[in-house]
Amino acid sequence: MATSPPPSAAAPLTPLTASEAGVLAKIAAGFTAKEAAAELGIRPVTVHAHMRTAGDKLYAQSAPTRVHAAYTTGQLPLPEPLDEPAALTDEDRRLIEALAVHPLMPQVARAAGLAPSTISGRIKTLMEKCGAKTHPHLVHLGHAFRILHADTAAAGPAGPGHSR
Repeated sequence: MATSPPPSAAAPLTPLTASEAGVLAKIAAGFTAKEAAAELGIRPVTVHAHMRTAGDKLYAQSAPTRVHAAYTTGQLPLPEPLDEPAALTDEDRRLIEALAVHPLMPQVARAAGLAPSTISGRIKTLMEKCGAKTHPHLVHLGHAFRILHADTAAAGPAGPGHSR
């Protein structure tokens, strides 16, 4: 299913419902759909439906890009800041940024400057370094580490130690 391009400033995003935002917050926190459903007292199919609808509203096709879009549009409050793991490299930061803005793994690999055949292993290793449970949780942590910002999608890396 193709998602329409983001709306212009004249056509703002449709706000997420409280249920959609609640589901997205659980997914951002590292819950699986089944875990989020149990926590929220709903069925996993309802979690998937809320995620799909949130994706349509945010013009985001994957769970990690939905989490990033929800943070950057103010539809979810930003996580509390956390200290970035000392072991993170510039390549790790590029991978977090790529995962936040690209819905497909070949696109993530290309944006991060990695071979597509290595992307799954690289993400798994990065998740272990960061203590992330899922890909959306890694994006959440990217925001908590202040690697990701509202302008990440348009301008690339920002913040100390990052050049544009």
